[in-house]
Amino acid sequence: MNLSAAVIALAAVVTATVSVVPESGSVAGAAVPIHAADPSGRALTQTPMTQPPAQPGPTNTGVPAGTQLTVHTGDLNITTPGRVISGLDIHGSVTISAPNVVLKNSIVRGGAFPNHGHCIVEDNGKGNGLNFLIEDTELAPTNVNYYQNDICGGNFTALRINSHSGVDTMDIAGSNVTLKDSWLHDTTHFAYSPEHNNGTHNDGIEITVGSNINITHNVIRGGGNSAIQITQDQGVTTGLTIANNWFDGGSCSLHINDKPLTSMSHIAITGSVFTPNSTIAHCDAVVTHAVTMTWSSNTWSTGGVANPIIYG
Repeated sequence: MNLSAAVIALAAVVTATVSVVPESGSVAGAAVPIHAADPSGRALTQTPMTQPPAQPGPTNTGVPAGTQLTVHTGDLNITTPGRVISGLDIHGSVTISAPNVVLKNSIVRGGAFPNHGHCIVEDNGKGNGLNFLIEDTELAPTNVNYYQNDICGGNFTALRINSHSGVDTMDIAGSNVTLKDSWLHDTTHFAYSPEHNNGTHNDGIEITVGSNINITHNVIRGGGNSAIQITQDQGVTTGLTIANNWFDGGSCSLHINDKPLTSMSHIAITGSVFTPNSTIAHCDAVVTHAVTMTWSSNTWSTGGVANPIIYG
């Protein structure tokens, strides 16, 4: 969604059903750099508030140093409940078709276009991949195309993952999702997309339906569109907690839109840090007026309070 014109036109913020905790001034504390590699050489910084000091990055996400990996060539479709997959370098995709599966200490690289699916790790879309856990794993598609995202679905927990190179690094289309202590960065843009007339719309995370979604203590570097885009394109989105993250990039870092429904509620965004690196200057979040949310203790990396832009 192209929000540039709407945001620029709304210098005067519209009254909306957004609960913003009143704050003023900047937050005391010295800036601390994020320890994350970036091809541009740009460094993220944060002003300490409630966040723990260790920011997710290359040294504390993905496969732990010293882990011995065994190459597996080909796709994996996991149909055994409770199966644990560990220590693999997977040159293929992983589909979760059973409950309580664990994928850890591994790299997933995806297959060769056009013979692989929408995501390199995903549930099978039939609702039986419940309670999937992925931890200490790198998602690194090597044959990216304009359909390719890193991890998709619902009913999963992702801990300490290093996810990069897809069009989106995560697509959430379901409930009961937790992302924590992870590093999402460096999406791949394509000038051609069959879905858009101006190329791929890259997001760190895209959420289109679900409840009980928790995104806590992550570094999320947005693509050209956003760090997180939240809509209701596939159904009601509610019960979403976004706390203690570091956001960067996008036209605005967060896009929150109740479309195509008429309202959205129970959204909480707290204690997060935004860099001023969005395409639209200092646009931390753009939110449609029918969204009811709590916004508190969010700051700019350069100091001062960050507040959302309300439109529509």
